[in-house]
Amino acid sequence: MGKIEKYFYWLCFFLAIYITIGFKLIPNVIQEQLVKNLDENLTLKTSVEKVEFNPFTLEAKIHNLALADEKGNKTISFSQFKLNIALLRSILEAHISLQEVLLQDATVNIEESLDGTINLTKIVKVKEEKKEEAVKKDEEASDIKFLVSKISLLNMNINYTKQRKDKPYNLSINNANYILHDVGTYKNSLASNDLQFKINEHTKVSLSGAFNTLPFKMYGKAEIIDLRLKEILNQQKEILNFDINDNARFDLALNYNINTQNDFDLKLETQKLELSNIDISQNKSSIAKLNKLIIEKLNLDLLKQDIKVKNINIKDLQTSIISDKNGLNLSKLVKQTTTKVETKKEVKEEVVKPWNILVSNIKQTNLDLTFSDKVNNTSVKTKNFNTDISSIKVTGSDILLNKLKISNPDIAYIDNKNAMNVNLNKNTISFDKLSILNNNIDINNINISQNDISFKDKKSSLDINLNKPKINLNSLKVKDSNIYISKIKLNTPKLHFKDLKNNLDIQTKSTNLLTTELNIIKSIISINKIKLDTPAVKFRDLKSKLDVDTKNTNLQVNKLNINGPKITMASIALINPKLNINDKANNLAIDINKINANISSFILNKNDISIKTAKISKGSLTFKDIKNKTDIYSKEMKINVNRLKQRKNSLSLDSIRVYDPSLSIVNKKDKSNIIAKNIDISITGISNSKKGLKILKTNITKPDISVVLGKNNTKVDEKTVVKKETKKAKEEESAKLNIGPININNATLSFEDQNLPLPFKTIISKLNGKVSKLDTTKSTTSKLKVNGVVDKYGTTQITGIVHPKSLKILTDINMLFKNISMQNFTPYTGKFIGKELESGKLDLDLKYNVQKSNLDAKNNIVITKLKLGKKVESKDAVSLPLELAIALLEDSNGVIDLSIPVSGNMDDPQFSIAPIVWKAFVNLITKAITAPFSLLGAIFGFDANEINSVDFDYGEDVVTPIQKETLDKIVQILNKRPNLVLEFNPSYDKDKDLKALKKSKFDKIVSNELKNVKDKDYKEEYLELLEDIYEDFDQKLKPLKQQYAKDEKGYKSSLEEYIISKQEISKSLLAKLALNRVTNIKNYLLNEKKINAKQVKLSKKIEVKTQSKKTSNIDLKLSK
Repeated sequence: MGKIEKYFYWLCFFLAIYITIGFKLIPNVIQEQLVKNLDENLTLKTSVEKVEFNPFTLEAKIHNLALADEKGNKTISFSQFKLNIALLRSILEAHISLQEVLLQDATVNIEESLDGTINLTKIVKVKEEKKEEAVKKDEEASDIKFLVSKISLLNMNINYTKQRKDKPYNLSINNANYILHDVGTYKNSLASNDLQFKINEHTKVSLSGAFNTLPFKMYGKAEIIDLRLKEILNQQKEILNFDINDNARFDLALNYNINTQNDFDLKLETQKLELSNIDISQNKSSIAKLNKLIIEKLNLDLLKQDIKVKNINIKDLQTSIISDKNGLNLSKLVKQTTTKVETKKEVKEEVVKPWNILVSNIKQTNLDLTFSDKVNNTSVKTKNFNTDISSIKVTGSDILLNKLKISNPDIAYIDNKNAMNVNLNKNTISFDKLSILNNNIDINNINISQNDISFKDKKSSLDINLNKPKINLNSLKVKDSNIYISKIKLNTPKLHFKDLKNNLDIQTKSTNLLTTELNIIKSIISINKIKLDTPAVKFRDLKSKLDVDTKNTNLQVNKLNINGPKITMASIALINPKLNINDKANNLAIDINKINANISSFILNKNDISIKTAKISKGSLTFKDIKNKTDIYSKEMKINVNRLKQRKNSLSLDSIRVYDPSLSIVNKKDKSNIIAKNIDISITGISNSKKGLKILKTNITKPDISVVLGKNNTKVDEKTVVKKETKKAKEEESAKLNIGPININNATLSFEDQNLPLPFKTIISKLNGKVSKLDTTKSTTSKLKVNGVVDKYGTTQITGIVHPKSLKILTDINMLFKNISMQNFTPYTGKFIGKELESGKLDLDLKYNVQKSNLDAKNNIVITKLKLGKKVESKDAVSLPLELAIALLEDSNGVIDLSIPVSGNMDDPQFSIAPIVWKAFVNLITKAITAPFSLLGAIFGFDANEINSVDFDYGEDVVTPIQKETLDKIVQILNKRPNLVLEFNPSYDKDKDLKALKKSKFDKIVSNELKNVKDKDYKEEYLELLEDIYEDFDQKLKPLKQQYAKDEKGYKSSLEEYIISKQEISKSLLAKLALNRVTNIKNYLLNEKKINAKQVKLSKKIEVKTQSKKTSNIDLKLSK
């Protein structure tokens, strides 16, 4: 046998041994040792069906390995494991090379017990090992290279079971196939991988890509299709307090790239990210539903810390939030667990590179939100809530948001506890840009609009409705906690407020509010300009019957500043408003139209107010008192106020001026009209405090005031007037006044009375005067002096002093009127005396003195050359012979000089000066007519009894010095009153004049019979004559003598009386006596005293009288 053959046999022998060992021995050893080692180290029983090894291909296979528990339940198993070693490549290329690694039909059963332990954590037996100190050694990295050409995990299944008391939780990963190519460190090969598996029934997961091991790099694509969220969340069901529907799913498709060459560089890019069909319920009630959440594209760059999200779409989100005594339902979606409080260690803050996040095109549509507060019995509901955001960029703590729009057609708030409802329809909120940089916020062009806002408070009976309100903020900035708003626009086309409880109704139309440069800096609020336009406001107070309407109200405020309690405004302007107030309860109506008001430098500090200037100009005002039939009209009035200050209880003004008004007051009740024009009132130094009202000076320039009394048939209620005056007096007494001088310059006063048969009008012009200081705080007096022109040629002057506290304390006024034309008074004389005044002049000197309410007035009236005119029909005219009164009062120069004193107590409620003066005047005229001699006696200093008759002794007709004394006084009167006519009638007393004539005849008989008798014998002869005559009448003396036996004087008188009574006197003799008397009077007046014959009127009619006086009187009468 040759060497070759020997070598061949030996080769065959070794090959046989190699084959025997490789195919038979090694698989048995591997199987035995594998089972033995697994059993020694694992708690599970290992079973291996067989092991195969091919010594030529170096391929090893393990078939049907299983790890089972005591009950025979397999925990881990597979049908085949194959390992194919590329020996030749390993030798030739000096690295470990595996041709293929295959694991097929692997199954892993994971079980979590009730106590939370997992079965896989118990499969390794616990062995006691000596603890040794670990020694740290610096080792160089291994240079061993390896390469696995293919790794295949085919049909892998993982079953996860979590034991629960009620029902176990199961999760399965099925049909998992994972194939990798060229995995290893040799030549830094690029390994590809492909993973696909299913989760339970619906979910598919795939992962494909490639990676390097040194340095580790990986890229590829991952996709999750139809991940059922309930299947995942149920794993932690015991800590979840909600349920989710079976159809809720999550879908994801992304590209990834990982590079660890320098830093951990991770890049993600999603192709699809979607949540859909979400329905979360709690206690079998749905609390949140989501149709879809779609993120079209998401890019993540971990190294650059950059996230970009594009096209987020949230569709049909419905949320129901419930708050009860246990709190919010959403806050309890996860059950609370007690955790130990760990003490936090202080960690030094490190500077971290900020993340850059860009999210663009975010849309949320059809959000329905319901919030129910069971505790307070309130709820909020929204429907069709939409949000649209163009982009959001976040860099660290900086945020930039572009173009946000929130639209919400419906929001409903219901408060059942307080019976309150709020409804908002078609709400829209938008802005162009929001940036948050360095904690500073900047928002541009904010717009808020509503279609309708409705507020109903049934408990308070309130109903408020707003139609299409709009708000625009041009720019909002927040910097260092300070707020800056460049412009705010508010537009409310329609507002309707109803307070049914108080019967209030308020409506506005097209209200516009504009503010510019609103800043809030350190709690200080400043606004550069505020403009408010309110075209129409209607206010109705049905309870008080008050209506208020405004139109075209334009309010402008410049430089408003609010610093705590201090508010300042550079200027305030109210332009062209129209205001109508109708007070139906009090029958009052006020109309204000186009009045412009301007206030500059307004300051309000707590309760203190300061205004530099205030101006009210132009416009018109109408005030109507329908009840009292009084109208007030004002046009073109201007009011200027300078430096108004109010501090605590004091008010001060540097000056106030009212000028250029056209003011009229019309009283339709008494038909009076007061018109004021061209008034210029300037008041300086005004202050009002506890010390009272103080005014430094008042100037009234060129006022033109006209008073017109129209025709009126009503009577003045004197009681009402008295009552008002009494109240006013009390107010005057309580007032504290310190008013400086009042100057009146070039005033005009016009008075017209149409309440007369003939119109009356008089004008007082060029009225100038001054009232000195009026101070009620001191015991001083005020002086008054006023001068003016009455009509064309008359003058007036009023001077005097008054007590400031009350006219009743002290008043001393002298009013002089000179050269007043009497023709102007024709309307009054026509009404009250029934005659026109043809001519005449009037001078008045009125002096009123009041001390302690006691009035002592002297009214001196001088009328010159008064002449009555035509008769005027008037029901109020007195029926008196006025011509006679004038003749009685008018002297030879045509002057009537009257003095009418008035006195009384002003505290008497019935006391009124004007009626008393008029009554005194009427009484004077009446007295002049009815008792002219009393009047003339008072004028000339005579007693009326001295001049009202010429007295003769009975039976006498001769004018003796006794009669002359009376007649001379009459002569004085006739000379001073040339228009008077003295009338007297012949008269005699039928008894006493008759007896006197009989006595005269008796005396003549005795005188004739005893003319020669001496005085010593006269008595005896006289008695005898009487006895003789007595007997001649057939009378007997004896009875008479017996009757008067002891009374000689009575006897004598009885004889005389009888004889006188028997004398015969004819009536003609009595008539002659009467005629002789008046004839002698006339002759004395005409012949001796040269009285004008026209002033003496003698009647031939004889009056027969019966008088009780001692004389027979010829009564005198005066006539015109």
